[in-house]
Amino acid sequence: MVQREVLTSHYGSDIELDYLVGGYLKGIVPLGSSARLFGLLGYSEVKLTETTAFANYSGRDDDISFGAGAEFDVSDSLAISADATRYLSQAEYDLDAYSVGLRYRF
Repeated sequence: MVQREVLTSHYGSDIELDYLVGGYLKGIVPLGSSARLFGLLGYSEVKLTETTAFANYSGRDDDISFGAGAEFDVSDSLAISADATRYLSQAEYDLDAYSVGLRYRF
């Protein structure tokens, strides 16, 4: 997964997500024939750059990542999913993501 994002902090600086990479194991628990719960466990690394009026600061962080979600079959070939993932939990910040997706089987 590669993502680029710019955030504005409470202190007036811009924080840019230069990259996020990781690897995850996914455990699936079926709920009948058309729904599933899943959990994610893995490892992520990010590089962030903070830009202030006076300087730029850049650094990398890594941590164990985890998340959970659900997937529901809409038809035989289409499913919708939603999940929440915590990529990093540091003393200064947490990096979380929430997503909704569609999967098409052909």
